[in-house]
Amino acid sequence: VWTWVPIEGAICRDGSATGIGVRYADDGNPDNLAIYFMGGGACFNSLSCLGNPSSYDENTFGGGPGGGGVFDFSNPDNPLRNHNMIFVPYCTGDTHLGNKPGDPGNGQQQFMGRKNVELIMDRVGPTFADASNVLVTGGSAGGEGAPDCRCARHDPCGQRIRLPHGRGIVSGFPGALAHGADFRI
Repeated sequence: VWTWVPIEGAICRDGSATGIGVRYADDGNPDNLAIYFMGGGACFNSLSCLGNPSSYDENTFGGGPGGGGVFDFSNPDNPLRNHNMIFVPYCTGDTHLGNKPGDPGNGQQQFMGRKNVELIMDRVGPTFADASNVLVTGGSAGGEGAPDCRCARHDPCGQRIRLPHGRGIVSGFPGALAHGADFRI
């Protein structure tokens, strides 16, 4: 079961509040944690900004990020089925890396992805302090931003974080593909 957790101070590019989705592993094992950064393209002009959401809240999240790929926890071939999961939504238009407001040609935008990652990691680190196996990944823009979480202000997960080979796919586990894809054995 997914739960929406507001993150105080985290904002989307339209200035609205955002948060994260959290799913605790069905087996209750605190050792495994996967952090998935949602993708969506970069916002660098008025046309490109149309390709990604300017807001993402509990209503947008609904019951979770969907049930395919790494989010299909009923699939016995899913290597992340017994992982606690953090879903980091994408609403900043900056591949989760921005650190200042700007105007790409369609009005002032809050490109605060980096700040959001810091706030998220400040919250996730203590909550999953016992996790010994942490995978950080994402698709598209999330694959670009995922490695940056290692450099978050306090690096709460420290050396426990593993990054997949290549951005945008979960290749740290044999046969696993990004969200929405099927698994190959």
